[in-house]
Formats: sequence, C-alpha cells, structure tokens
Amino acid sequence: SQAGEEVDTDTRTPRYAPPGGWSDRIWSPRVDLYATGVILYELLCNGMHPYGYPDTKEALIDPAEQRADLTAEQLQLLRTACTVNTCFLQAKDMRDALERAWGPIDPLTSGSAESGD
Repeated sequence: SQAGEEVDTDTRTPRYAPPGGWSDRIWSPRVDLYATGVILYELLCNGMHPYGYPDTKEALIDPAEQRADLTAEQLQLLRTACTVNTCFLQAKDMRDALERAWGPIDPLTSGSAESGD
C-alpha cells in the first residue's frame, strides 16, 4: 500500500496494530514503525507485549519493569515507539533513536558481508 491509501484491515496482525488513535482504514509508515517498536519491545522484554496482548491494557507496560538493565536511552526508545501519541513519524527518526540507544547502525561496516556470516 501507499501512504494515505485505504487498506483492507483484515490483513493487519492485531498483535502489532496500533491500539486506536489512528484510522483503521488508512495506512501510513507510522503504522509499520509502531509494529517495529512492538517487535523490538517483545525481543527485549522476554516476549512480553507492551500492552499485555491479548488481554490488552490501556497503558503501556513500562519496559523498565521488564528489564532493569536497559539504559535511559533504550527505555525512552521503547516508550516512544510503542505509544500511539509519540510513535515515530519517519523511519529516519526511529533509526536516529536506535543509534542513540545502541550505537551506530551501518550495514556496510557491520562485518556480516565481508566475514560471510
């Protein structure tokens, strides 16, 4: 789909769809960035969904309750990415936050292509 186009909502995965606040029929990159934030939260918080899906809570379950070892930048990234009102608008914004939280992201120098990983 293109940004702003009407989409078939039956193709969305409920676990990763934003919990209200956005049109159910209009797609934007923000929907995918929200889903990416949920996946990152699940990866870092032992599989826990940020809203307790399928028994969805109204408020974000603070990632600090799940992982006391995360830095302030990492916690802020998860809170921003998984909150409807603050979710990233553009992929560049999310990438910048990821780099602040975990360091530079450069696929050309990651070593995986050269080392054959």
